[in-house]
Amino acid sequence: LHYFRDSFLNGNIYPRWLPDVYGGYGYPTFVFYQPGFFYVALFFSLICIDILTAIHLTLLFFFFIGGCGMYLLAKKITKDYLISLFVSLLFIATPYLYVNLYVRGDLSEYASMLILPYPLFFLYHLKDRLLRGGLAFFDLLISALSVASVILMHPAPAMFSIPCFGIFAIVLLLQVPKDKQKKYFFAVITAFITSLVISSPYWLTLLQLKKHVYYEWAITDYFDIKNHGVYPLQLISNYWDYGGSEAGSEIDGMSFQLGLPHFILAIIGTFFGRKNKLNLLSFIFYVAFIILMLPFSIPFWQSLEILRFIQFPWRLLSVIAFLQAICICGLFNFGVKHYN
Repeated sequence: LHYFRDSFLNGNIYPRWLPDVYGGYGYPTFVFYQPGFFYVALFFSLICIDILTAIHLTLLFFFFIGGCGMYLLAKKITKDYLISLFVSLLFIATPYLYVNLYVRGDLSEYASMLILPYPLFFLYHLKDRLLRGGLAFFDLLISALSVASVILMHPAPAMFSIPCFGIFAIVLLLQVPKDKQKKYFFAVITAFITSLVISSPYWLTLLQLKKHVYYEWAITDYFDIKNHGVYPLQLISNYWDYGGSEAGSEIDGMSFQLGLPHFILAIIGTFFGRKNKLNLLSFIFYVAFIILMLPFSIPFWQSLEILRFIQFPWRLLSVIAFLQAICICGLFNFGVKHYN
């Protein structure tokens, strides 16, 4: 962040090259590394002299907006503020959130995980605005920014969450009156294309320069995806070094748990909310992504080169936490009169 800020203050709006790292030889860190977290941290570093304090403020900021985002989304789904508060608290109590923060130190994935509720919330927002009379440019822009933020924050959650958002958009489209479906469809497409344009300085450059980079080190040896399957017991075990490398993962001392209370509530919530298509779809994605983390799914990851760059199948936990919270919303379909 210190180098990123210095480069920015020297006139580089997008600091791709950090000239002072590697003993002064420099390194193109942000040619390939996602810049989203650092732009947010940059803001705090400009108003706070101490870099470490700026990082702390950034982490708290994401923690706060993550809880708020899930609250807003749950409120759209359940129409109940107490239910929404409960779901948002469960979301920010997801174990993998703290694994990213305290064990892996993957601050970009931590941030990405916390902003995932926003694209779906704004899909709801677009639908509601359309039903109330019309869409404004601001509605499309903020929807596009929410998707672009996911892409800029971390490519792994983006790769799996954005297709989910696309299918969720189809479900919401079917809830729109037929005479307004075309307008909603074009609004969603416009927002998505705009999000790609906004985030293109990152992903387009990454694709263009890929042929000039020796990237094999990132997908072989320790980083080979075949070394990082997760066994079923690891998904419920709360022991930090359960099994270790003998259980299929070489990350000793790391938990892969879904959160047993979360998992149970997601199952029950899906049962009560099974008539809600969004809830049912979330559960289907939820189960599919859990299966994809298991060792027997490794051939799927090896079949496509782009999937090998994910490195760790358990990165899906970032998206699973979001889907898990949506499933839990269905729990309150039982006895809640105005559940949508």
